[in-house]
Amino acid sequence: MQAAGPNGPTIQDGYTCTKVGSPGNDTLTATAGDVVCDMGGNDTITASGSGPVSSVASDSSTVTVAVNEPNDGARK
Repeated sequence: MQAAGPNGPTIQDGYTCTKVGSPGNDTLTATAGDVVCDMGGNDTITASGSGPVSSVASDSSTVTVAVNEPNDGARK
């Protein structure tokens, strides 16, 4: 992993992260279009929205993805 600078984006494996975890266990919330980068630990990602959420995991972590789509009336 590399960072672009103190206020720049976090880059992991060539992806620009929009949500970043810690080296420990995390519970992260993501929406469609997010790129979630975890930095270790056992993480749970709750994803919502109608588009994809990408997960870039470090070598030492396990990622569990839970999909949560709110009922907005668009599906019948």
